[in-house]
Amino acid sequence: MNILIFGSNGQLGSELSKKLDAISISRKNNKKFNYLNLIELKKILKFYSPNIIINCVAYTDVNKAEIDRKKCYNINTKAVIELTKYCKKNNIILIHFSTDFVFDGRAKKPYLELSKTNPLNYYGKTKLLADKFIIKSKCKYIILRVSWLYNLNFNNNFINKIKTKLKKRENICVPINQIGSPTSAKFIVKYLINIIKLIKLNKFKFGLYNLSTSKPKSRYHTAKFIAEKLKYNSKKIKPYEYNNDNEKVKRPYNSMLDNTKISQALNIKLSTWKQDLRRNLINE
Repeated sequence: MNILIFGSNGQLGSELSKKLDAISISRKNNKKFNYLNLIELKKILKFYSPNIIINCVAYTDVNKAEIDRKKCYNINTKAVIELTKYCKKNNIILIHFSTDFVFDGRAKKPYLELSKTNPLNYYGKTKLLADKFIIKSKCKYIILRVSWLYNLNFNNNFINKIKTKLKKRENICVPINQIGSPTSAKFIVKYLINIIKLIKLNKFKFGLYNLSTSKPKSRYHTAKFIAEKLKYNSKKIKPYEYNNDNEKVKRPYNSMLDNTKISQALNIKLSTWKQDLRRNLINE
């Protein structure tokens, strides 16, 4: 199967490009390519004629999304719509990544794939619009909703921000009421490769899946775990209650995703966030 990856220079796409035999497309290795230019996009697709497209492109700066709404919409929704139309017309499998931010975080338990969506910010709204269009299109799709994604080769994620502050011996205040499962790019790629193997054997059902580590905890507990594993002073870390009423851009309190469906589809027990994070910290 001919596999094409869009967004191969990001947290997820860069890891995927290292582990998967695929064609990688990004501004880094195709400087003239513009993902938002429909003509260029179609030229790339026609030239490579992929059987599977993995879309790792996303506008993920939640705060900036509120200001630069047009760019956020064009990347997270408009381009995905065009990609979906092409996949439907040409019988191409689309693998797309979504987010826990499609939920409002008010639930008291992990979200299922069919749980009611209600994004709190513009970023979440654009991602949800793309999800809905993909599903409605009836193309061959796999949407993978991920939560608290990180890659230790990139600075702009919660895990590396905590590590940096610990190294500087700074006092750190971390929310104790934001709950989720830190999920590494390596974790996502590991299970995505399993999904692709099953697709090739016609043994994987298309649809929407949550893909995250299990046994979620708070950002505070995550930070404490990092400090303990890297032998930093965990007493520098203090908990506080996050309050959306005090924030210009709201975020979900509960980012827990139930991964039972994907676990059953792969017949695998997924790693816990502690197992996954420990492996990433040791191998950095």
